[in-house]
Amino acid sequence: MNRRGAHTMTILTLGLGLALFFIVVSQAGWSEVFARVRSLGAGFVLIVALGGLRVAARALAWRRCLHPSERAVGFRALFAARLAGDAAGQLFAAGPLIAEPARLAALGGRLTLAARVKSLAVETLTYTLSSCLLVFAGMAALVGWFALGDELRAASIAAALSMLIIVAVSAVVIARRWEVLSWIGEVARRLLHMAGFSRRWKRQVAHLRTLEHHVFNFYRGHPADLAYISACHMAFHLLGTVETWATLVFLGYEPTLLAAFTLEATNRAVNMIFSFVPGRVGVDEAGTGLLTEVLGLGAASGIVLAIVRKARILVWTAAGVAVYGYITARRTRT
Repeated sequence: MNRRGAHTMTILTLGLGLALFFIVVSQAGWSEVFARVRSLGAGFVLIVALGGLRVAARALAWRRCLHPSERAVGFRALFAARLAGDAAGQLFAAGPLIAEPARLAALGGRLTLAARVKSLAVETLTYTLSSCLLVFAGMAALVGWFALGDELRAASIAAALSMLIIVAVSAVVIARRWEVLSWIGEVARRLLHMAGFSRRWKRQVAHLRTLEHHVFNFYRGHPADLAYISACHMAFHLLGTVETWATLVFLGYEPTLLAAFTLEATNRAVNMIFSFVPGRVGVDEAGTGLLTEVLGLGAASGIVLAIVRKARILVWTAAGVAVYGYITARRTRT
């Protein structure tokens, strides 16, 4: 997709998200929603701080994915790179396709490109698998502990099974060292060649195969590092649950930790499914409002929770934009 197409997609998805946002908030009542938001007060500082700790947890995980000789790059550089990538992912429709390259670019000059790509691949894969397990556990809790309608129960079971299948297949691929990505890349290269494109893609397929081997070797040969990385991701998800619970408490609701955990898992699923919607505007409010109503907290609580989450994201997105601007300006001067 070219730049013009990407911008068009961003504007279109953002417009649809905003329309859904206004519909959902109007149904809940604008006055009630914003009265709750205002009641958050100084508690918002804690919410923002928890968001920063979550970024830090993933930066620590990323650092451990590096070779010991490369970890001198430092925590601050990795934290800044994560912020820059998160900002890019939030601002554009092609978030997942832009976020990772933005992280690599923000870290440029401090590590070789190979070191950046390999370490980020391990971290991103491990985080994705941990998110799948989180969604599975959250959906299982939703089905097992709460009264659901037939449609929502079926959707929750389907989501849980899908996540479990993804984790199971990934585990088999890693254990058997099946070169799935490089095989797909080779098939794509041959199709492109048959269509009249040059053979220059052969080098890219070779790079992809090298990356796959690195991931396989890391998972098999670094159990202590893998345990540390998994612990960082567990901390990331736990902090998300605490943030959800604290936000609802500050807003005057009385959630249980199980309800907060289920909401965090659902939010992770929304982020994965609707990653093409900038900031998940509209879909987050609709999905969270539906779930909080099922959990007995009322639809308004979910909508307010999603709005507060948006405000926290905006704070750290602004920080990410500022960091990326600073990095770019510093490179220009040098």
